[in-house]
Amino acid sequence: MRSIARVAVSLALIASACGGSPTTTTDTSGRVSVVATTTIAADLARMVVDDAGEVVSIMPPGADPHDFSPSARQLEILQEADLVVAFGLGLEEGLEEPLESVEDQGVPIVWLAPALDPLPFEPSDEVEGHEPDQEEEDDSQDHGELDPHVWMDPLRVADALMIIALRLEGLSPSGGWEMRASDAAAEFLTLDHEIRDIVALVPGDRRLLVTNHHSLGYFADRYGFLLLGTVIPGGGTQGAPSSADIAGLVALITSTGVPAIFTEAGDTTGLTEAIAAEVPHEVAVISLTTDSLGEPGSETHTLLGLLRDAARTIVEALS
Repeated sequence: MRSIARVAVSLALIASACGGSPTTTTDTSGRVSVVATTTIAADLARMVVDDAGEVVSIMPPGADPHDFSPSARQLEILQEADLVVAFGLGLEEGLEEPLESVEDQGVPIVWLAPALDPLPFEPSDEVEGHEPDQEEEDDSQDHGELDPHVWMDPLRVADALMIIALRLEGLSPSGGWEMRASDAAAEFLTLDHEIRDIVALVPGDRRLLVTNHHSLGYFADRYGFLLLGTVIPGGGTQGAPSSADIAGLVALITSTGVPAIFTEAGDTTGLTEAIAAEVPHEVAVISLTTDSLGEPGSETHTLLGLLRDAARTIVEALS
């Protein structure tokens, strides 16, 4: 387990290397304007900013960050920000060019995923009898080698909060950012212990995950699960499996006896259901909220709630 205090020291160097601060960083009231790419990034920023500024998410609840195109007004909001919070590593595919443009114009951007010890996308070759073909490997390479879904690990989230605080400290040194980030980080460290207790109900030989896309890699790595395979090849949600991909996944699910496939809430492709129907034993298709927060009032409207809900849902399906 990494120490938050130790990571914070090294992140100070990262923060100083990520670009200079704009000449005007706050409005006349001293409040900062933070724009986040996704609802999850916005939730993290709000924990650090609280009432010392305004946080706006470019994407609405339920939006797929892999397949989102900004409006003209949303592009203007990016340009007006004192700080932009993004995950990077190819997650916000439709925002890549606008983000590069505003960064070139001097708007500071904190890229969270590259600073959080990102994991590689790995083909499902850890199960005996399954060897990924060249097409599977190429799909993973096309999307990028590193997984941007870092928020599915509470310990990385705790570090992300400190990264945001350090960048805000450069904009407004008297904002109390690090204190709020530390308080919020403690909540995620507590949640990590809670999730460990929850997943302890799942026997080791049943800790096998199949998902519609590669969204649970960090969860699996933190809590001792094996990400067995994904319906959509690569790291995004817009790819399409070949007939060989589908046959291979059906064979893998059949041979391991996996009882459930987890799909992103809002997925309407029908691919997951079609694959589940091909397996000779009963396979449940379970909806999870992972790439975006849920609607206001729902349990998944905060990242704390999203992670807790994901753990409970996974355990219920597998145990």
